[in-house]
Amino acid sequence: MRSVYLPQLCPEGESVIITEREQLHHLSTVVRLRPCEKILALNGAGLKVFCTATSIEKNAITLTINSHEVVAPLSQLDLLLAPPKRPALEEIVRQSTELGIGNIFLLQSQFAQEVEIGEGKSRFLKIIESAMIQSNNPFFTKFEQTIPFADLEIFLKQAKYEKIFYFTSLASTAAFPSPALPLTKKDKTLFIIGPEGGFSTEEESYFSNNPQISKHHLNSYILKAQTAVVAAAGFLLGSQSNE
Repeated sequence: MRSVYLPQLCPEGESVIITEREQLHHLSTVVRLRPCEKILALNGAGLKVFCTATSIEKNAITLTINSHEVVAPLSQLDLLLAPPKRPALEEIVRQSTELGIGNIFLLQSQFAQEVEIGEGKSRFLKIIESAMIQSNNPFFTKFEQTIPFADLEIFLKQAKYEKIFYFTSLASTAAFPSPALPLTKKDKTLFIIGPEGGFSTEEESYFSNNPQISKHHLNSYILKAQTAVVAAAGFLLGSQSNE
């Protein structure tokens, strides 16, 4: 079903009126929404409002509310990423939103690219919105915080993840099978993807010596960052039970 992101969406009332210029252009010109067509409105926080387009004018589109529901996330999966170059990072943000990843944190490691979220943040937000609409994901992926490697221990203690996975290229350091598997939908989970150049020896040592972190090695060749994120997320989501 086609969808639209309306962060101020409220299910109360009989209709929703859209007047924001970009949304009007997208729905009327790109989506080519027509009267009587069904459309899903999302607020990015789990609210899904099922609507029918009843009036499409130049300056306003009116949607009649048919029903609504509030849903829980399909998983509690977050990503900690040593950022690649910006084009690859943008692709990862898009893919992560489609996969339902709740939060993306950037880890500033020795060999990671230096990325300042504040620069061009509006573009990242547009990418997330577009991916939400494409995938009908009712949750807006959060992408705000950069963590220096020196502060990683503090971050992990404060975040209180139940399960943490580090996907390493070093098969000798990984556990087979991982003692943290399988996952459930309720497990607050973080997975870590390193830079394309790898972590430094000291950084690898931190992961190897941290008993809270489960090390896992995908049986693959060298992966680009965006491929590694999708492969790792797919592995974890595929191991998730329905409990």
